[in-house]
Amino acid sequence: TIKTSIMMCACSTISSSAAPLTTTKPTRPYTEYNIFFQLEREYILQVLLAVEPTYEPHEIFHPSQPSYRGPNLPPRYAELVLPNDWYVPGKEKRRKRR
Repeated sequence: TIKTSIMMCACSTISSSAAPLTTTKPTRPYTEYNIFFQLEREYILQVLLAVEPTYEPHEIFHPSQPSYRGPNLPPRYAELVLPNDWYVPGKEKRRKRR
C-alpha cells in the first residue's frame, strides 16, 4: 500500500543519513506540584517569615507581561513578589554531585 511504501522510504532515508543530528532536548514544563511548591515556598518566606525579596524593579514578575501566557495567580499568591522568570523551566543549570 501507499502508506507502507511511504514509511519504508522514510525509514531508509533516516537510516542512510551520514551525520547524526545533535539537538538538545526541549525542557519539560513544570508540573502542577512544581508550580505549587514554588509559589508556596515564596508565600512562606514572604508572608509567614517576613523575608523581604531583593529583586531589582525590572526583575519583578507581572502577570501582564507579554512573555507570560499562564493563568492569573490564585488570590493567596497574588501579592507575592516573584522573579520575572519564576515559571520558566530549565533556567538553572543542573548540579552534578559526585
